[in-house]
Amino acid sequence: MFSNQLLNEIVKSEIELTVSKNGITIVGFYKSSGILLTSLDNGTLLATARYDEKTIIETLDDLVALNYKWWQYSISLGWTDPEEAWLPLLVASGRVKVKTTIETKTTYSY
Repeated sequence: MFSNQLLNEIVKSEIELTVSKNGITIVGFYKSSGILLTSLDNGTLLATARYDEKTIIETLDDLVALNYKWWQYSISLGWTDPEEAWLPLLVASGRVKVKTTIETKTTYSY
């Protein structure tokens, strides 16, 4: 059985997910594409990613950390920016910082 609190947090975060008989698929994991969340007998969530990598997920931050880890793996393969849907969570967790650059251009008229 899935933790209602954690599922509510995931849904509120607007991360795309699909529910099936196999579990919950969450997208936006770069070269891993998506992860499959399943519930263990004790109610703990298990995330299975590419290469059958398994990670225990107890909080939304655990899921954000896993997304960050996959982004780091994928940077050399062309994913230079975080997935847009994950960006607010990555910034809120302090894993990603936003840097805004304002470019000014001087023009002259006569």
